[in-house]
This record gives sequence, structure tokens and C-alpha cells, in this order.
Amino acid sequence: MKPAFLLGVLLFVVFAAIGVYYLIPTPGHAHILASIPGKVDVTHAVAAFAVAIVALFAGRFMANSGSQK
Repeated sequence: MKPAFLLGVLLFVVFAAIGVYYLIPTPGHAHILASIPGKVDVTHAVAAFAVAIVALFAGRFMANSGSQK
């Protein structure tokens, strides 16, 4: 596999984990960047999942480009 695709997969896993983190309610303390303490932050979760999918597609398209050997 090409390094660009592996980097895309790595970023996908990281941002998917961040999305799951925002979907887990945490009573007693707030999520990082969350507006309401102890609640699920769907907005940030969807944003993290969107970035994860973009990273996966970017890695896939960069792996097909002729700029790498």
C-alpha cells in the first residue's frame, strides 16, 4: 500500500474515534469544545465523522495520483 493511503486510513481512524468520543455522554464533566457539559454533542460528532470520511477519500485519491512512486 502507498503511504498516502495509509495516512488517510490513520486519519480516518483517529477522527472516527473522536466522533465516537463526542457521542458518549460524560456526566460530571464536559467534552473538549462541547457547549453543554455532560451531554452528547452531535454537532461535533458529525463534523469529526465528516473529516474522517474526507481523509479516507483524500488518501485514496492521493494514492492513485502519479505524484508518488
